[in-house]
Amino acid sequence: MCSFIFHENFFKKVKRGNKCHRKKRKGRSEKTHTYFFVPVLQKKFNYLSFYSLVTVTIDSKDYLVELACLTLETLQQQIIEVSKKNQPGNVFIKITDHSNCEIKTDDQLQQVVANNQFHFNAYFKKEMKITNPLILLTGSMESKQQSYLENARQDLCSLQILFQSKFGFRVFNTFEMTESLTLNDLISKHCDNYDGLIFVWCGNGNGDALITTENKMKEIQNICSVKPKILINICYDKVQRKVWYKQDEDMFTMSVNTSLGPMVDILEHDNEKIPSYFTQVLCQTIERDINKSFDFVIKQVINIVFNQEINSIEPIYLIPKINNDENKDNTISINSNNDEIKILNFKKHWNRKWRKANVDASQMVEEMIKKNEEGLVIVANNISNYKNEYSSLITLINTSKIEKREYREYYVYKIKKKLIILDNINIDGNIYAINCKIECKQNVNVTSQLFFTKNCMIDLQSKQNIMLIEWNQKFHYDIPLQLQNFEEKAEECIEKTLFDDAISYLYQHLQISIDKFGSSNNNSNNPYCHPYIAISYNLIGSAYDDKGQYDQAINFYKKSLHILLLLFGIQFSIVAQIYHNLGIAYYYKGQYDVSISFYQKSLNIRNNIFQNLNKDIGGSCWNLGLSFEQKGDIKMAFQYYEKAWKIYDVLYGEWNGETLQAKRKVQTMSKRAC
Repeated sequence: MCSFIFHENFFKKVKRGNKCHRKKRKGRSEKTHTYFFVPVLQKKFNYLSFYSLVTVTIDSKDYLVELACLTLETLQQQIIEVSKKNQPGNVFIKITDHSNCEIKTDDQLQQVVANNQFHFNAYFKKEMKITNPLILLTGSMESKQQSYLENARQDLCSLQILFQSKFGFRVFNTFEMTESLTLNDLISKHCDNYDGLIFVWCGNGNGDALITTENKMKEIQNICSVKPKILINICYDKVQRKVWYKQDEDMFTMSVNTSLGPMVDILEHDNEKIPSYFTQVLCQTIERDINKSFDFVIKQVINIVFNQEINSIEPIYLIPKINNDENKDNTISINSNNDEIKILNFKKHWNRKWRKANVDASQMVEEMIKKNEEGLVIVANNISNYKNEYSSLITLINTSKIEKREYREYYVYKIKKKLIILDNINIDGNIYAINCKIECKQNVNVTSQLFFTKNCMIDLQSKQNIMLIEWNQKFHYDIPLQLQNFEEKAEECIEKTLFDDAISYLYQHLQISIDKFGSSNNNSNNPYCHPYIAISYNLIGSAYDDKGQYDQAINFYKKSLHILLLLFGIQFSIVAQIYHNLGIAYYYKGQYDVSISFYQKSLNIRNNIFQNLNKDIGGSCWNLGLSFEQKGDIKMAFQYYEKAWKIYDVLYGEWNGETLQAKRKVQTMSKRAC
């Protein structure tokens, strides 16, 4: 426990003391004022301008630290900072006031200070790490008479494969046991010499209790004395999905009611027994975020499966015994002749222009290979707005003989050179190296991938943030070129309003994606879970959207979304775009509340990713304005139109068409609001 004591002399009105200087605000005359720290007397005290020193007591030792502003986040950061040496391996839990009431918000903290209460307590707890857990996967024997038996079996087998192959843990799965054991037998037989318990029960249950074969209720928290515990109860329902969870001192309990199959029937194989949707997402998320805490994984899973946000829960770390590749989530891979082939990365960049630019870059690679030429092909985000960050890339381009092509926000540079030296360089995109030598010195960052031909020499003189991929003509050129051709034919048909022809081309695009990538993506739970298939579904959905068949569009958007959430998680621009597309479809169906919910999901993701002015954020705000206007909420429409206008004004200038359109909307909404 830590104690915080605010020095009260900093809060009294005095003639001498620190001054709080406020910056001049645009459009207001500047006046000189002196502000003293008097939070008790000033009702409108600006806590963000607050400055003081606090005494932190940790294990009977006092530490004097600065507190720049009176917010809970700042207080927590200071607690963690001063506790690093004295609380190794411990995690911060909570802050309470002198009455031991927990402080959860800035308002609560500021109210405590306003009431002249300057003493706080901070609580820590030892970080929960599980390195050798007892893993029990079981269910009620009664379930063997139920229709969901095979789904339960698939759930347990999928979890067994995950924990054995990715973590190296020992797993006891009752479906794989030849002997008949009761729950008590299983627990009593295997509870020794473990530092944690992961218990998964498939079958009947009710909240924090499960129903045994004898139809008796057994409270989950009473299972086994090993701690910490992760207890999951999976029940099955054809229609309704529900989730219940809680966390005690050293135990996390979750009970889910999950559907028998995925959210969308991608394969339409009704007779195929597959894991439940919850288990598919859980396994995918754990594998993708294997180095993250279990609470991080659970938050992702509940958001994806149940569309719910959950309260903060204490972190539990599962420590693998197997050394997994830290960079495995940076690429999507497929197998060809038992060799791992990594394809184009779609996590950061994914749109039509990105795909087109990389297909053309791949064509340049093949031409240079045939001509036995040496050099680089670079696909990079527009560098004109990032001159400081990309100065060395600009120097490389300006001092080399290059061929340059533009694809809206992307540029493709073809550089013919035998020796390439990369030093203090950041390339937001891809590099293709052909028969040349590359020396990577200090601070070389390629945000996507570096493809290299077999005759290349790459000298990594220090550890670099680069994903190296050996060139494969079939998967890096031939197949993407086929897909690009169908996509471009579909675009031409849509421009001519030949929607049925466009959809026909895109179904061929989908078929190629399934044929080439659907059965070899290392995903036993969902063999059709691949980014190219997700892109195909999104393109088909967009074509139906253009045709005005919004229900069909929504169906394909959801199929795409399902795959992308499994592959990448939530916080990625491609996921934000699918939410945005769903918002458009529901808008044209006249379901404005649903449309708004999808637009807001998209906006939240984009705000988290870009964290500054961005055209996609402006697009989300504009569409939210349209939806609120159609709904009749003029006040909210005005707010979002105004946000879009400000973003467009900064990005494009005041005389740009989108800026002027947004400005007119703001003026119209302002008059209507009056």
